[in-house]
Amino acid sequence: MAKDEKRKEPDALELLKQNYSKVKKITASTLSAHSEAYITAQNKHLKEGKYINHELLEKADVQKKFLDTMIDHYLEKAVSELNLKEKPKDAMEQDRILKAYANVTRGELDRQIKTQGKDYTLGHHEQIRDKLMEKVTQELIASASGHIGQEHTGALVKAMGLDDIVDVTKMQHTDALALYNMYDQKGDLSAGDIKSQYKRQGMPSPIYLKTPKKDEKKSGKVVPMDSYSKSKAA
Repeated sequence: MAKDEKRKEPDALELLKQNYSKVKKITASTLSAHSEAYITAQNKHLKEGKYINHELLEKADVQKKFLDTMIDHYLEKAVSELNLKEKPKDAMEQDRILKAYANVTRGELDRQIKTQGKDYTLGHHEQIRDKLMEKVTQELIASASGHIGQEHTGALVKAMGLDDIVDVTKMQHTDALALYNMYDQKGDLSAGDIKSQYKRQGMPSPIYLKTPKKDEKKSGKVVPMDSYSKSKAA
């Protein structure tokens, strides 16, 4: 193959940015699928006239139908978004796909519906959804940043504009990626933002933060010349 015909490898940071964008899209779609699964089952099995009656979820036959409808919706979305040929018939294979796609299984969902009964509302379902999605999101981010190594640490810090507050020589690339997660969600970061994040996680301030120059001046206790002159005159 001629040199000019070789495929150009994507820049590592640009690829990271593209991957993070994809993670957001996948996460948003899966969050929606969780809610859609519930609403589809709710409209099909809990409606009495114009209204929703959650009391119906106290009945065993309704619980089963409700569960089946939710699982069918999850599987349809998973097959479509994971580019599978068809919905698997084997229950264990279905659970494997559901776990990978939305971190849920038939057994776990069945247990929630039976345990909560009428209290298994959309709000309750979405509280569970948010906890389930934390793991899915973490795994997606790990996959999105898998190509980043220690050699990219300096470039990553520079891309975030953190050169003035971060000492790259005291960082691991995992530190830089943690900052990038914050940067991707919040935008420009300050030393205070970073310290607060570490504190929320029960961790001490990171050693890679530089000491602000103004703090260095204060610690040196420099006395202004005019003050010194006045004290001598007195």
